Amino acid sequence: METPFSDIYGDVYFSKEGGLDETRYVFLDGNKLRDRWQSLENGNFTIAETGFGTGLNFLATWKLWEEGGCASRGKWLYYISVEAHPLDTASIQKYLEVLPELKPYLNQLLEQYRLYSPGFYKFQFPSSKISLLILFGKAESVLEELDAEVDAWFLDGFSPSKNPEMWSSKVFNEMARLSRTGTTFATYTSAGFVRKGLEAVGFAVRKVPGFGRKREMSVGVMSKVGGSNSHSDLDRFAIFPNNRKKKPSHINILGAGIAGASLAYALSLREITSHVFDPNGIANGASGNPAGIFYPYLTKFPIPSSLFSLHCFYHALNQFRSSKFQSSLGAQGLDFLLDTQAKKDRYLSALESFPIPESVASLSESKDKIHFPEGRTIFPKEFVNALLDSKWIHFHNEDYFEVYKQKQTSDSYSDLTSGFNLTSSNELEGKAIIAYCNSFHLNSWLAEKSTAFPYLKKVRGQLAYLDSEVFVNPPSHPLCCDSYITPLDGKMWVVGSTYDEYHPDDPWRETDELKIIQDMKQLTEVSSTLSNPKNLNQWMDNRKLKMVGDGWEGNLYRVSHRAQSKDRQPIIGNLFNSYVYSGLGSRGLVYSLLGGEILACIILGEPLPIPISVYRGISPQRFLKN
Repeated sequence: METPFSDIYGDVYFSKEGGLDETRYVFLDGNKLRDRWQSLENGNFTIAETGFGTGLNFLATWKLWEEGGCASRGKWLYYISVEAHPLDTASIQKYLEVLPELKPYLNQLLEQYRLYSPGFYKFQFPSSKISLLILFGKAESVLEELDAEVDAWFLDGFSPSKNPEMWSSKVFNEMARLSRTGTTFATYTSAGFVRKGLEAVGFAVRKVPGFGRKREMSVGVMSKVGGSNSHSDLDRFAIFPNNRKKKPSHINILGAGIAGASLAYALSLREITSHVFDPNGIANGASGNPAGIFYPYLTKFPIPSSLFSLHCFYHALNQFRSSKFQSSLGAQGLDFLLDTQAKKDRYLSALESFPIPESVASLSESKDKIHFPEGRTIFPKEFVNALLDSKWIHFHNEDYFEVYKQKQTSDSYSDLTSGFNLTSSNELEGKAIIAYCNSFHLNSWLAEKSTAFPYLKKVRGQLAYLDSEVFVNPPSHPLCCDSYITPLDGKMWVVGSTYDEYHPDDPWRETDELKIIQDMKQLTEVSSTLSNPKNLNQWMDNRKLKMVGDGWEGNLYRVSHRAQSKDRQPIIGNLFNSYVYSGLGSRGLVYSLLGGEILACIILGEPLPIPISVYRGISPQRFLKN
């Protein structure tokens, strides 16, 4: 077996005497994992590691987890790993494929594993009940952004003499903050300053015989509560009010659009039942638009809103590799046109300040557009239906509160809901667990709860269906700027959408259609049907005649409504001891999957899958601090 070597640190990734044997001896046995898992009372266990490297420790841990039958007993393993210089998939495969006992786990890892630029990356392996959260960045920086409660630490950075940042007092302080009384650690090193640093933050440390030629190594246990496990302006209780030790049997989700479906999907990966209520049916609001575009929102410099968008984009890209979503994905490759100097300044600065690879975003030679190779068309209704396609998800074409009232007054309630009980065994302070994913309809609930929390705006959007006659060269992939064009099929294109805060309840508006056409001319060359004013007027008159009797949605246009928060960022988290996922605005397709995963983690008390500084920008608590 070839021993991988880091040119950056001048050190090997694992022992030349046997990497797998070293992992088992130092980390698995050093933390007594086999024994601890056999008597595991809580429904989960969290490991944090400093140095993902080849992934050898993770795969060996995965194998031990399955050997212990933890997944079959309903337990879940959260594995968190820091890595500043990740290896690519080819290198990981090269170094580990020679270990046949790990190959089944290696293959599953490599199917998902993609790291694009620094940030947090969440990978799920539901059949084994394991999640992997990789913190791409330097340990000192990313650990301070982590919110989790760790049960065991694998300290596996390169040699302390060659990578001192990995073994700094700042890292040790973060370890203490993230640990609880009884948290253990194990490491191959017995360096004096490492032992003293860990003792200083509360770990009881002892030396034990080392692996192979190493005479000694260190193990220990947190003997006191280390840090507060919170951040000064957003304490952990505000994020995780319940921090459940036992997962609920089911969760009630109000809203069957992108937000509600994404949460239900995240819960289904954990084999938790969702009852999704929506009297308007599945994806019949803005989530029912025929096609939408998918690309990350970038700002001149990294700020929480653009970092959140980038995290969401990367998470979705990894999820889209699943066959589950293929029918909802359309044309790939998206161009964002830089038609003004302001846009050029913004995007040129963004490409310099964000360490984004060209496989994600690149500037054209003429510097007149940004190309997103993995940006694309998505068909929202198909996407929502794919998310809801699970035996763990049950849709109810009813209003939750009306059903609940019937429960209070009718003996026939069980027939109405096929035996579903709103409050059964997972009552929380006498109330069912409810997630409000119902767009601007959340306002009626907010009105009952608070006069201080800002309402969500109802924003109207109008789009147009157009055929090839209006284009000189019909676009084969999505184009966007102030508006967008995206292929719907081989015969129709979707163009839009307006963003109107001031006329939310209007039906089709001629002024909006004219704006859509005008914006479209920025994106592509149009035929004489639209370029000549006289022809345009005649074309518009014909359109209006065809619309007679079409109603709210026809084959020429669609009007729908989005929910927009005060600062135009989504609202995801705990609010008044219930849960909300709303305010997606026009970026629901990008936010969808990671947003649902974040809320599932909050409901279940799991490690937060994004940096805490990024979460501040979407937490409901941001509106309650003033």
